[in-house]
Amino acid sequence: LSRMGDLGRRRVSTCWSFGVGAAVLAGIPLGSLFFSRGSIPAASYGSDLPGHSWLYGIGLFVTALVSFAVCRLYLLIFSGSSRVPGAIRERIRESPGVMLVPLFTLAAFAALGALFGVPQFFADILPMDVQSSHSLENLLAVTMPSIHETLSDSAQLWLILLATLATAAGFGVAYGVFIAKPALAPRIEESIPTLRVMLQERFYLDRVEETLVTRPVLWFVDRVLFRGVERYLVDRLLVEGAARTLRASAQSGLRYLQSGLAHSYVFFMIAGTAAVLGYLFR
Repeated sequence: LSRMGDLGRRRVSTCWSFGVGAAVLAGIPLGSLFFSRGSIPAASYGSDLPGHSWLYGIGLFVTALVSFAVCRLYLLIFSGSSRVPGAIRERIRESPGVMLVPLFTLAAFAALGALFGVPQFFADILPMDVQSSHSLENLLAVTMPSIHETLSDSAQLWLILLATLATAAGFGVAYGVFIAKPALAPRIEESIPTLRVMLQERFYLDRVEETLVTRPVLWFVDRVLFRGVERYLVDRLLVEGAARTLRASAQSGLRYLQSGLAHSYVFFMIAGTAAVLGYLFR
């Protein structure tokens, strides 16, 4: 991202398709994730779990955070000043049709996906029949209680409205920090050096994963599977062992049968014929 920027003027179609996907991922109204962005926090608010109000607040914060991150990603790639080196910038062209067609197809389904999972209280307002559809709410109705049964329609509408405002707040903060006042981002980073390092290092989760998972797995694959099983058991014992056994048997016994003397071959042929006849007429 630090080497991009202003790609929207050079890749217009990619910019539009990416923008639709980013907006849907952030949870814009009527996008494929719009109802889930509001229904999931609303379900936590309407549940009987302890601290359900806090859970709803955390859900709103995550909604705003996702919106901020997605908007930041879009703005740093396609807007603002270009940070692409000059030699590379002149060679940037629009993606070919073989890539744009799938992008626009995915963007269209993402933008219209909400129509396949409309919650019940929206279906009550709109002329839609959700009970006979294959929406996600109906598929999960057997195992999950519907929030339509625990909250009123007006309460659900207000909760989803708050989620929409959280999405808009994330967009607004990202636009203000990275476009309207780009000098503000460096000052914020300088004011929170510890948090900035933690975020850059992804809270050191990659290092923990590398220490606890990646390195032990690589050690097991190298020392046990590769050196022990493949190199010693398969290569040395099975493959090379079978070759050594066949070579030794050929050198010690089979080569005497292939002497090249015609009378030896005639003798073994007559002896074999006599043995077969003797077995048949015994």
